[in-house]
Amino acid sequence: MPDPTPTARPWHALTLAQLDFWEEFRFHPDRPLSTVAHCTVIEGDLDETALIAALRQLAQEAEVLALRFRDGPEGPRQQIDPARIPVLRYHDLRYESDAESEPEATARKMMERDIAALIDLRQEPLAALWLLRVGDRRWLWYLRGHHIGLDGY
Repeated sequence: MPDPTPTARPWHALTLAQLDFWEEFRFHPDRPLSTVAHCTVIEGDLDETALIAALRQLAQEAEVLALRFRDGPEGPRQQIDPARIPVLRYHDLRYESDAESEPEATARKMMERDIAALIDLRQEPLAALWLLRVGDRRWLWYLRGHHIGLDGY
């Protein structure tokens, strides 16, 4: 069986579209210019256990969420790194919110902070995967990535 460690996996050149995002990152490492996130509202009767299992499966199967990048003499390269597979973070905010914020407002603030955070393409995972419960029958599914993987790949 082949070794699944990142060093055993091949490194590949970036696509032309990815090179644009790489250059943007190199010229503006202090700005989160190409972070992209989606929030899907799920409302109604729901099998929460099944949804959590499906989101975990999505993280395992969507290799683009586990990209690693490096720069070297041959130029920027990428590989799929199983250590970068996003771990589903579950937050039940129905009881965690403070008196000044409703659960959904707390969730939106969490997402805004995450989107605004700097991502070093050479060091940090590109993706985040959250399920935020904000009501008895309401959840927010949050997926954050970077254009270098989601559009450039």
